[in-house]
Amino acid sequence: MSEFSNMRDQQQNFRRQLLTTASAMSLLVCVAGEARADDTDRSVLWIELGGQLSRMDNGQAPVTPPDMTALQQDGFASPFTAQKPSAYSIEWDGKLSFQPEDSNWIFSASVRYGRSNNNGLLHREKANPAVIINLPQYPTLHHYKYPTQNINLIDVAASNSETHAILDFQAGKDVGLGLFGGNGSSTVSLGVRIAQFHGNSNAVMHVTPDIRFRTTPISSLAEFFHYIRSSPAPFHHYAVTAQNKRNFEGIGPSLSWNASAPLMGHADAGVLGLDWGVNVAALFGRQKVNGSQQTKIDTISHTYSGVPNHFSTRNTPHIRTRSVVVPNVGGFAGLSFRIANFKVSAGYRADFFFGAMDGGVDTRKTYDRNFYGPFASVSVGIGG
Repeated sequence: MSEFSNMRDQQQNFRRQLLTTASAMSLLVCVAGEARADDTDRSVLWIELGGQLSRMDNGQAPVTPPDMTALQQDGFASPFTAQKPSAYSIEWDGKLSFQPEDSNWIFSASVRYGRSNNNGLLHREKANPAVIINLPQYPTLHHYKYPTQNINLIDVAASNSETHAILDFQAGKDVGLGLFGGNGSSTVSLGVRIAQFHGNSNAVMHVTPDIRFRTTPISSLAEFFHYIRSSPAPFHHYAVTAQNKRNFEGIGPSLSWNASAPLMGHADAGVLGLDWGVNVAALFGRQKVNGSQQTKIDTISHTYSGVPNHFSTRNTPHIRTRSVVVPNVGGFAGLSFRIANFKVSAGYRADFFFGAMDGGVDTRKTYDRNFYGPFASVSVGIGG
C-alpha cells in the first residue's frame, strides 16, 4: 500500500515538474520573440542633439601691476578679482550613430562646442589725509586742503573669452548579451578624440599706489611755500596693458563604455531607462601662448603740480610653444525615456583635461580644463 502511495506521489511530482518546465519554456520563447521583434524594429540611424550648462575650471595667471605691496598696505581689493574668467559655459552637441542591420557594431561621430565670455571692472580709490592750512589772515587759503587732485587708486578693465570643441569618431560593439534585458545595451567603443581649446584675455590697468602726504597742519605762509616747493617722497602712476592668446590642439586614441538598463515601462508605451558611461583618452598636441604686457611708469616728484617729471615704458612680449600629452577622463549618468524611435535624456556629465593649457604670463604654468554640469538631449531614430 505504501509503495502504491509513493508511486502516485512521484507521478504527481513529475506532472508538476513537467508543467513548470513547459511554462518556463513558453515564457522564454515569448521573451525571445519580443526581443527579436525589438531587434527587427531597431533604427539604423540615430540623430542626437543636446546641450549642457558647464561649470568650468578655466584657470590662468592674472596680470600683476607693479608695487603690489603698497596696494595691500592701503587695503585695496586685489586686481585679480576683475580678471577671473567666466565660471560657466554653454555647450551644444550633436551625435550621429549608425548601426547596420543584423549587426552589433555601432559607428558614431559626435561634436561638442562651447563658449564663455566674461568682463570684469574694478575701481577703488582712497583719499590721502590732506594737509590743512590754517591761515586766518589769508581767507583764500584758510582751511584749504592741499593737495586735492591726487589720490591712491586702482582701476582695472578686463575681458576673457573661451571656446572649446571636442570631436569623437568611434566604432563600438554591443557586448551586453542581454544582460540588461531586451531594451538594454552595453557598448564598448574605440576611436579617436580631437580637442581644441582657445582663450583670449585682455586687461587695462591704471594704478597709483604710493602717494604719501604730510598729515600735520600748516600754520604759516612761509611753511606753506616751503612745503609746496619741497618734494615729499615721489609717487608713481602705472598704466598697464596686456593681451594674451592661449590655445591647445590635440588628437589621440579614446576608449569608452556606454550602458543603458530599463527601469520600467514597455516598448509600446515607453521605457524609462538608466544610462551611464565612462571615457578615457590621451591627447597628443601643442600648447601655445602669444601675448605681451606693456607698462608705462610715470614718476611724479612735485606733488604741488601733479605733473610727471620722469616716465619709462617696459614692453615684455612672451611667445611659447610646447608639445604635451594631455590625459582625459570623463563620464556621465542620467535617465532617459524612449518610445518607438524617439528618446529624451537628461543627466550630469563631466570631462577633465589635465594640464591642457599654458596659463602663465611671463613663465609657463599649466592649468586643467574641466567641464561638468547638467545636460539634456533629444534623439530620433531613422530607418530599420
